[in-house]
Amino acid sequence: MIETQVEWIQRHGGSPELSQDRRRWVFATGAMMDCSEVPECCFRHEPPDDPRARLEVQAAYWRAKIQRIARQMEAIKDVMTGRSAWFNWDSKIPEPQGANNPASVLEYLRDLAAEPKSKLAEVEAELAALPVNRDESIRQRRLKRALEKKSREAADIQRRAMAITI
Repeated sequence: MIETQVEWIQRHGGSPELSQDRRRWVFATGAMMDCSEVPECCFRHEPPDDPRARLEVQAAYWRAKIQRIARQMEAIKDVMTGRSAWFNWDSKIPEPQGANNPASVLEYLRDLAAEPKSKLAEVEAELAALPVNRDESIRQRRLKRALEKKSREAADIQRRAMAITI
């Protein structure tokens, strides 16, 4: 049996979020789907086997979810302060039931953001607990040495320039 795109999306939790670079849809499972003008041409990627790569995608998902809620809050505040004359509710955010004023809607959104913030903290803790990749560590040391060398060269040039007199 061939899995449809809708089935694949549902298997990965539904409701994907757009990555920060706007090139991929990311899912809570760590799965990704390339963005395309033609929905049938979206390439689907299962969660990476590498724990660090999978957790980084999951962190991107939870950050995007938090940012979506934050943008909704800012839009409401913009209308309240007169910075904007119109407001559209984000269709990916469940509408509040029984909220009858802007303050209660903002409280609803704040409470709604609690779960994604908690999930992001869990993912970031898992990322921090992973052992440092040896190759990454070597790259970081090389970069640090290169930056220190550039800094010494710049200081030397400045010292020589300051010593020049007429």
